[in-house]
This record gives sequence, structure tokens and C-alpha cells, in this order.
Amino acid sequence: MNKVSRSEYRPQGGEAEAFRPWVILVCGVDIVNSTGHKMRNPSGWYDKFSNFFIEFERTLRNKDKNDGDKVLDGWNLWRVVGDELIYYRAFSVDAINDDYSHLNAISGNVYTYIHEFSESVKNVAKSTNLNLRGYSFLLDEDKAQPDSEKGDAELKGSVIGDFRFNFVSRDYGHPLFDSDDDPYVLERNYNDFVMHKFKGNLDDIKSRFFIDFIGRGVDQGFRLAEYSSANCFILSPKLVYCLCCASNDELEILENIYFLGSHGLKGCGNEEMGISGFPICFLMIETGINEINSREHRYYESMLDKEAEKRIEKIRTIVDSFIIEERSAYRELLNRISKAQVEETTPGNDNSEASESSAELLDP
Repeated sequence: MNKVSRSEYRPQGGEAEAFRPWVILVCGVDIVNSTGHKMRNPSGWYDKFSNFFIEFERTLRNKDKNDGDKVLDGWNLWRVVGDELIYYRAFSVDAINDDYSHLNAISGNVYTYIHEFSESVKNVAKSTNLNLRGYSFLLDEDKAQPDSEKGDAELKGSVIGDFRFNFVSRDYGHPLFDSDDDPYVLERNYNDFVMHKFKGNLDDIKSRFFIDFIGRGVDQGFRLAEYSSANCFILSPKLVYCLCCASNDELEILENIYFLGSHGLKGCGNEEMGISGFPICFLMIETGINEINSREHRYYESMLDKEAEKRIEKIRTIVDSFIIEERSAYRELLNRISKAQVEETTPGNDNSEASESSAELLDP
């Protein structure tokens, strides 16, 4: 495997490097039916769950130290939601490309880290005797801006990313810096200002701020995660595409990826973008007792008898088609909204119809 260290894709200082776009790998693990555990074992669940948190942290960090890359502690704990642990790793790339070719450079490392995380889920499920579920998705930073030469209705750049950063100071009582006299902050939002001040270095930023990711890709990722269960480690379509780009001598992960069918994701723009469903793919790993849901059984069974390479090619075709469709549909949606907003502000136009159209697109 041709591995590329995350550190090789970080800004090294200077204005040209400071604002390279980021790709974020998000991975989560959760206890299956945790409420049931608490009801059945009211006096013993706490110690068992605390042990899960300790064991998973220890297992993941140990694997990270021994994976052969240059980053000894590259997993960042993003959120703890109840009994769920959510981590991320960050990669900066030269550009976010329409054809997703920017994922080729990091695919080897992504492959390694997915294996690292999923193996941690499997090992800890066994050592703690808990049923665990896991999931992962990829995010591309949204760097698209209106094209001044073509008007605000047209977007310049390539693919439209699916997340933006949100930074919250760790110390509200002591401002990090005085922005009143800095002309930079007057022209940009606060999050861009933080990036500017720290020259795009996320390690430096996270020492002073809580780092959050917001956007449609985040919404889609967590909706996809709802399909995860014991033995079914959910992978987003873009992540499956990235894994297929990796140059591997073995198919340890790819040969265990299956397709559960396409389903609509609540609140993720199915109707607005005209998308019938999102492909649900999962990595089969032993993390507990589970049966495939009957509504998806036919898709899973139909692929069991296929050779691994043929199944992988079929799944890659499915996710390739989807990411092209979703990207095109979202770009068209934004352009329709932008054009409707331009019509609203054009002097001499009857703006009532345009306003109504824009409102429907923005808040259907």
C-alpha cells in the first residue's frame, strides 16, 4: 500500500498554503440497545459502560501508534453523545475536484484508518462482551464562491463541498484576539478569521477552540449512521468510492463490503434535489448478534453468491452513479436558488413571484 501521511497534506505556513481545502474522515461507535442494558442491569451498567469508553480509547490509540504512518496520535475525539464516541481525522488537499480525484492521494491512508477503526470496534465488542455498531463517512470542505464575472447566480470552483468549519472558543471570558482593528475580519466571517489567524493549522486551532463541522454532508452522514447495527459498519457512498481507489495487495476490507439498497434520508434533500434514495453500504465485521433487516435482505442475499471482485465492481458502479447524480442535483438546486434571489433584487421586476419561488426552494 502506498501510504501518505496526514502530515504531508497539512499547510506548512504562508498564505498560499493556509487555505487549502480539507477532507474529513468521521468514524463513530455506539453501544447497541444501551437503554436495555441500563434497565436490565441498573446496578452494574455504569462500570460496564465506563470500561467500554476506556477500552475503546486505549485500543484505538494503540493501533494508531503502530500503523506505520508519521502521525502517532491522529484520531481526534469530536463528540461524545450519550454512549456514542465520534472521532475524526483531517487531510488537507490541493483542491476539491469535480471528479473526486483529490481522494486518490489520501485513499491509502483512509483505507488504513477504516481498517484501524473497524478492527477496534470488533476487538472491543469481544473484550467487553457488548454489541457495538459503527459507521464512517467522508466530508469535503465547501470552498465554492459566487463567480463575480458571471454574476452571483453562477458558482465558480469545481465540486460543491458538503461541510464548513465552525469554531467555538474554549474560553469565553478571555477573547483570543482583538478583531476590531483588523480589516481582515470585516470582510470575512468569524470562522475564516480563525483560519487566517492560525494559518489553517487545525492542531493549533483545536488547542484554543472546539472544532465542529456543519453542512449537508454531516446531516447525510449521521442519517446514514442510523442504518448501522451490530456486524454492519456503515460506509458512506463517497467513502466507498475512496476505498475503491486505494491500491491494495489484499481485499481485506473491500471483499467484506455489501449493499443494503437505496433509501431516502429524512431531511437530506431527497425531494428538493430529486434524488430517489441514498445507497446504503456496510462493512461486515463481528461486533455482536444481528440479523439483516428483512426490507434490505434481498439486496444483501443477492450479493452473497457473487465473487468479491464482481461484487466490489457492482458496488463501485452504484456509488459512482450516485455521487455524480447528487453533486449535479445539488449544484442545480443552488443555481436555481441563486437565480431566484437575483430576480428578487432586479430593479423593475415584479418581485412577488420570484420571492415566492425563492422561499419555496429555501424552505420547501
